[in-house]
Amino acid sequence: MAARLTAEVGALGVPGLGAGAGIAVLEDGVGAAETLRRATLSLTTARSGGAGSVIRYRGVR
Repeated sequence: MAARLTAEVGALGVPGLGAGAGIAVLEDGVGAAETLRRATLSLTTARSGGAGSVIRYRGVR
């Protein structure tokens, strides 16, 4: 779904407008602060990849 959303934003044809997505899955035993950290890390990585990038947190480098 995230790839579809980023593609739709790109298809709007607005110069300079693009989207990336960072995904972090909710897991039992993982608190809100850690989930937010993972989502932020994923989004930051997606942004560095440019428009259309979708990054899912996997816990590995």
